[in-house]
Amino acid sequence: MSKRHLSKYHQSRQKHSPGDKIDQLNLRFRTCRICCPQKETDDEQSRNCECRQPEHRHAIREPISSISWSMKLNTREEINAEHGQLKNDAQYVRLALDTPVDTVDKILRYAWNLDEPSFIVSIIGSTEYFSMNDQLETNLINGLIDLIQKSEAWLITNGYDTGITQLVGQAIQKFKLSNFNNEITAI
Repeated sequence: MSKRHLSKYHQSRQKHSPGDKIDQLNLRFRTCRICCPQKETDDEQSRNCECRQPEHRHAIREPISSISWSMKLNTREEINAEHGQLKNDAQYVRLALDTPVDTVDKILRYAWNLDEPSFIVSIIGSTEYFSMNDQLETNLINGLIDLIQKSEAWLITNGYDTGITQLVGQAIQKFKLSNFNNEITAI
């Protein structure tokens, strides 16, 4: 291959979108196929599986209450995981729970071009509402964003829109609106 063609080859490889890079990884995800009714439900009308999906989204729809749900028995592995970009410009990819850590690292570092973090801040909250006074809330938001921005850390949450995680989401939105030239990594 001539130097000219080799240069074009390297340039074309560097211009792949995050979606193209994810497709190259041949990722797998799992789909629940056999419905096992949830043991505890608030609403008797809803017939959800232990996987939290409605009964009608399963290949075997007649609930089998005699078996316990397990990932290996109830799900099927499929190739080409769903991925894309959300309305808020955040990237997402749907993975199986048993996806190897090195594969997740390839997504974060290769496909999404995230730098290795200096450390990781993980905030996992419950779905329950909580309250704190305005001064404490402001201090938490400002301190958290300041820490993440200055240390080049990654911020990881469970993504719920309730409780402490909702407060973290509001902090990220506030940061994005007031600091559009600076970035933080939130997962």
